[in-house]
Amino acid sequence: MSTNVCPRSRSTCLKELHIHGKDEGIKKIIELLLEDAPTTKKFDVIPIVGMDVIGKTTLAHHIYNYDQVEKNFNLKAWVCVSNDFDVLRITKLILKSFTHCSCNSGNLNDVQVQLKYTLQGKKKKFLLVLDDMWDYGYDGWNLLQPPLELEHLEILSDNSCWLIFYQHAFDNRDIMEYPELKSIGKKIVVNTCGGLPLATKALGNLLCRKQEEHEWKETLNNNIWNEESDILPALKLGYLHLPSHLKRCFCYCAIIPKDYKFKEEELVLPSMAEGLIE
Repeated sequence: MSTNVCPRSRSTCLKELHIHGKDEGIKKIIELLLEDAPTTKKFDVIPIVGMDVIGKTTLAHHIYNYDQVEKNFNLKAWVCVSNDFDVLRITKLILKSFTHCSCNSGNLNDVQVQLKYTLQGKKKKFLLVLDDMWDYGYDGWNLLQPPLELEHLEILSDNSCWLIFYQHAFDNRDIMEYPELKSIGKKIVVNTCGGLPLATKALGNLLCRKQEEHEWKETLNNNIWNEESDILPALKLGYLHLPSHLKRCFCYCAIIPKDYKFKEEELVLPSMAEGLIE
């Protein structure tokens, strides 16, 4: 996951057809933004500096709207900072620019948590342009950047995945009594889990209810592993193996908005009305 933070100057809605005399600068910055080389940095900073009215904002705006840059980032935001540095105000503006929704919280930590949550995600890359960025000192930048410091989690080793799978698939059973299942299980971990703990746990839970060798082989050789889908194959397989009444319950729960806090009755009573529970 590559992240880029690009400071710059006063914003404008005008899109230049061509910026004379800046071609080399534009080309260099675009190459940096599109570069996918591995890096140990949590995010990259590309400063555009110079005296007032030299064209920093116009240059950055041209790059911001460049087609390839547009396609390269999942999220883009443009925020004018100015010399009145208020970390809460700026963080709320950054969040609003990414989400297009206002945040009314007056607590900096709450706003930063929301921003960090917005930026996290599989293969998510963001471009943040900070316009009219002044020198606010070491403390100012340190206060602003924590939500941008996304952690890069590595996938699990095959051995770690096997331990998770074994814990869920065999539960209280003695693995020595199922040598064939152990052999097939290790192939499932290596060939299908992709080092993802959630996928490994889901497959372990699925196979925990299956005792026959042919059932485990069917899972290993299932065509679902070759399908292209936005849904993790292991989770999709788990859903397909649910009994029909639990599939209905699962789909019903899926209509609840993410992170929505509801009272028990809001879920139980409609579920009773739909005949999902007694």
